[in-house]
Amino acid sequence: MLEKLEKRIFKLEKENKQLFHIVSEISYDLFKANQKLEELQGNLDYFQGEIEQLFD
Repeated sequence: MLEKLEKRIFKLEKENKQLFHIVSEISYDLFKANQKLEELQGNLDYFQGEIEQLFD
């Protein structure tokens, strides 16, 4: 019984490490995507200002 529990715990710890790695990768990808969105928003704001000046 104890051996089965130890094996199960070992398996769960391994799965936990794998999931942590996956979540870390997703978090990094979301961070990079957010940076890109902020850059694009800045570009959009700039060009919107330029367009508004054309019509002033």
